[in-house]
Amino acid sequence: MLNFHLETKDIIKITGQRFYKRGLDYFKKGRVKNLTYNSSIQSFSASIKGGDAYDVRIFFFEDDDLEASCTCPAYLTHYTCKHIAAVLLAIRQHQQPDQQLATVDSEPIDPFPMRMIEAFQSLEPLVNEKELLEVHYFLKEVHQSMSRESQFELELKVGKAQPFIVKDIHTFIHDVLNNKEHTITDKFKYNPSSDTFTNRDWHIFQLLNKAMQHDQQYLSDYLTQKQRVQAIPGFLMAELLRSIESQTLTFTNVAQKSFSTIECHNLDQGIEVTIDYSDEGVYVIDFSSLFAYHYLTHYHLLVKHNQFYVLTDQESETLERLYDLLPYRKRDQFKLSRDKFSHFRSFVIPKLEEVATVTYSTRALHSFEINALEVIMNIELIGESVSLDLTFKYGEHIFHPNEDVSHSDQTYVRNIKEEQSLLQTLNHLGFHYLNQRYQLFKQSAIYHFIIELIPIFKERYTVHLSQPVEDMINDDDLQFFTSVNYNDDSGMLDIAFDIEGINDDEVSDILAALIEKKRYHHVKEGRLIDLNDDAFEQFKKFAEQLHLKKQDLAAQGVSVSPHRTLQVEEVFEERKQYSDSFKLLLNDLKLNTHDPEPLPKELQATLRDYQHTGFQWFKTLARYRLGGILADEMGLGKTLQAIAFMLSEKALDDSRPSLVISPSSLVYNWKKEFEKFAPTLTVKVISGTQTQRLEQLNSEKVDVWITSYPLLRKDISFYQTHLLDHFILDEAQAIKNHLTLTAKATRLIKAKYRFALSGTPIENRVEELWSIFQTLSPGFLGSKKQFIHLERDLMKKMIRPFILRRLKTDVLKDLPEKFEFEKYAELTKEQKQVYLGYVKRIEQKLTQPGNENNKLEILAGLTRLRQICCHPKLFLDNYQGHSGKLELFMTILKQLQEENRRVLIFSQFPSMLKIITQEIESLNLNHFYLDGQTPSKERVEMSERFNQGERDLFLISLKAGGTGLNLTGADTVILFDLWWNPAVEAQAAGRAHRIGQTKKVEVIRLITEGTIEEKIFKLQEKKRKLVDDVIAPGETLLTSLTKEELQSLLAFDPK
Repeated sequence: MLNFHLETKDIIKITGQRFYKRGLDYFKKGRVKNLTYNSSIQSFSASIKGGDAYDVRIFFFEDDDLEASCTCPAYLTHYTCKHIAAVLLAIRQHQQPDQQLATVDSEPIDPFPMRMIEAFQSLEPLVNEKELLEVHYFLKEVHQSMSRESQFELELKVGKAQPFIVKDIHTFIHDVLNNKEHTITDKFKYNPSSDTFTNRDWHIFQLLNKAMQHDQQYLSDYLTQKQRVQAIPGFLMAELLRSIESQTLTFTNVAQKSFSTIECHNLDQGIEVTIDYSDEGVYVIDFSSLFAYHYLTHYHLLVKHNQFYVLTDQESETLERLYDLLPYRKRDQFKLSRDKFSHFRSFVIPKLEEVATVTYSTRALHSFEINALEVIMNIELIGESVSLDLTFKYGEHIFHPNEDVSHSDQTYVRNIKEEQSLLQTLNHLGFHYLNQRYQLFKQSAIYHFIIELIPIFKERYTVHLSQPVEDMINDDDLQFFTSVNYNDDSGMLDIAFDIEGINDDEVSDILAALIEKKRYHHVKEGRLIDLNDDAFEQFKKFAEQLHLKKQDLAAQGVSVSPHRTLQVEEVFEERKQYSDSFKLLLNDLKLNTHDPEPLPKELQATLRDYQHTGFQWFKTLARYRLGGILADEMGLGKTLQAIAFMLSEKALDDSRPSLVISPSSLVYNWKKEFEKFAPTLTVKVISGTQTQRLEQLNSEKVDVWITSYPLLRKDISFYQTHLLDHFILDEAQAIKNHLTLTAKATRLIKAKYRFALSGTPIENRVEELWSIFQTLSPGFLGSKKQFIHLERDLMKKMIRPFILRRLKTDVLKDLPEKFEFEKYAELTKEQKQVYLGYVKRIEQKLTQPGNENNKLEILAGLTRLRQICCHPKLFLDNYQGHSGKLELFMTILKQLQEENRRVLIFSQFPSMLKIITQEIESLNLNHFYLDGQTPSKERVEMSERFNQGERDLFLISLKAGGTGLNLTGADTVILFDLWWNPAVEAQAAGRAHRIGQTKKVEVIRLITEGTIEEKIFKLQEKKRKLVDDVIAPGETLLTSLTKEELQSLLAFDPK
């Protein structure tokens, strides 16, 4: 049996819910009979016993598809039914192993030929099965009282030996097409089981059904007015005529004359228009043949007696214009004077020949002369205008525009249509007819005429040009040359242009005309240059991309920023010359092939290969006074690369300070990184009150200032009056909105070099990138409106040298399996007040005699200080301030989310994890949570779900989750607070960095600058070797602290 598995949802999908429910009822009641499977054609057949008996056939295909049919009326309308649903349920039941199904034995064969046999057998007439009924059609043309047009209506007679009038044609058509009985008279009823019609009749019934649907939509009252007739809409008339032409019919026209047949023709025979020339010297046009027909606009028909001419759209348009004149016609013939005949011959006869045969009498043919039109133009320059002398020549006869020839005895058949078309063209071009000549005054119109129209006229007409006009038309190919040089003194690209055959002093004027998008330029030597010439395409493209203005031009060229280097190379592909300095710049930006710059000796770090590449990228751009965005993924050391660059530049010139701007939460992290990697640089964090900040900015010589975005806004009046060496924007997405005060402030800063750091330079929209570059390289990407309309591919090419982005997957070979780094936060103002208050309280305990007895109380106080570093709310319910570390954490977390990182977050304080939970839930981030209250089974289940990819964050209590968990689904570990015991931290990091981990793992420690946390971290580093050698080293470290060490821990040193 066929291996085809049916499920309930499959059957519902095939039959629909309503038919499925009814089919299920039939199936349960056992109404499916004689279910048989034919393996040769892979089909099932069955009969259904209900109110009537119906046959169902279902074919299965090899692609798990099926096709079903049923003989019931519902199938004709819906192409599915309850009977099909019942049989499918029966088939599904017989697919069970213990069910047997009757089969038709046959050899396995291709089912397609068998289905062809079955399909075409169904087309054979069924002898004596159904009786063919007679249909008599009555087509009537009915005059419409509210219109000049007629309307066609159809009535039916249906029966056997004696057809009967169908009294309600609409109900009849509906019943017949839906396989229903219909009573026509008391003597005759249509029965679909015993009566049928010819295929042509069925087709006509379908057309009438379309007409009924049309009436229901547009003529809702018509059906109730005339039940015996069906009006035929225009769009169906042609098809209906051709269908009933061979049927039994009676046609009654609008004159009440009846015909037993109709004829359908195309309009290619039978209609004639004759033209004669009378003794009176006038032409006689005879339309009697054409006017014997009447034209029906709505139906696109021409009708005469029982002859119907089906018209094309063009034929119908011509006849509609002609028949619109019928109310003004007094006879079928009319006369035309000799002077009007040329117009009639030019405009009317070509149209008449589309719908009729036009014949001339012998006298008419001898009355006029036909010659081809020759147009002669004499064109010259008179002052600042163009003068055109125009004549029309037919054989030996010459005519001038607007010439009166009514006095002539000879009729000349002129091509009035062509003459008027030319005159209309001249009028459209702006010519004025003055003193029997056409004259053109407007300069732009003159240029257009000379360049565009004269070549076309020379191909069609006889054209004579004066010498000044000839001089303006020069067919020599233009050659446009470009030379590019990088000017090291100005730091700009100097681009010069030359046009072969054009004086140098004219080149700038041509370039200006190109920028202003003029169409032509007239040089002093007389030549008129077409600025649409292909030779100028490169410059026009360049000017458009750079949004050049006329005032940007210098003598024969333009100077642009080296940011445009790759654009210049791409645009000017032909006839170009590069200086050596430009070639070097080009190679440096594309391949970074310049001799590598040495790393500064003072740098206290070993750069990985990709970081060394980043350092060289900084140096290359700075060499050409360019800026850019270092967009490495988080954790790859953007800060270190920037510090190495600034340290190198300070060795060259330390006369001016540099400025680093970062989010408030990262200011002290920058300070720590400078102290760690570049201790020789003097670094100053700008913070405090306005007075304090100004004192800091005006203090002794400083190499680097570090400030935050909020404080930059407040101090911008100072920065904009001082020239800086370097200007670094960290987390530059902070200025993604160019309308913010922060973004505006950064654009006011004056600096020799400008760079930005951001792992996510585009967070939501590409316009954010424009805002950053508007600070780094103002105008490089044009205005915002221009940038939005910039082609994406062009934008990528423009910015490619100025954005350096590496992902961890790109530099895996350079990364350790696990790498750790610290991020420093600053206490907020409210936090600092609480912290210093508790420091004072503990110091008092230390100074009391016998402080050894107070050690536990002192240690408890130290824990309070660590909690304050996390968030004072951990034990102070009424605390209303913020936490610097929490702000730093959220900044980092958002970056990690944008990079699709999966993160473990550890804290030794479950209450801190609760606060973090509130923050991340406000961002609608899903996470897992585990602390000491989590049951063991649930711990394992959450770990497995996390490793399988569910959710990206896992909050874990350090003590509860530091051991026994395998969380290799993570690639990042954040240690929110430090533990006395570094081994516990190592165990926490080991949750992600385990056997089976396929990614590099980052461990980020959050440390509050100048507090007990920083002191603990330094103490751990100092004694790490000892820590590694003892059991529970952290606890031993804590309990063995001396009084001096405790006092050192308490010292608040934010530096």
